[in-house]
Amino acid sequence: MGSRTLMAAALTALIAACSGPRARASDAHVRPSARPGFYRVEARLANSGGKGQVQLTVRLRNRETGRIVTQDQAVELEPRDQIDVALEVPAPPGHYEVDVAVEYPPR
Repeated sequence: MGSRTLMAAALTALIAACSGPRARASDAHVRPSARPGFYRVEARLANSGGKGQVQLTVRLRNRETGRIVTQDQAVELEPRDQIDVALEVPAPPGHYEVDVAVEYPPR
């Protein structure tokens, strides 16, 4: 390998390591919590990027009224992390659909 190729490979590896997390959420589901007035949201986060903090935004949409309840939480991720997260979201009684979004950099 030539010195240019080695330098390009090293630079690419350095940029990838410093780029922060590239996370996505999957397997999100919601159920009533053991705490009255709360719903428990669970999801899996998979990070294909570097180390850093992401903002997790959970949106519960009431299927009957359309009302949306939102909650944010910061999550620290390591490279190649696959973690399960759980949030207790305060919400009135109802039947909810859940959406979980991951944002980097966090707001």
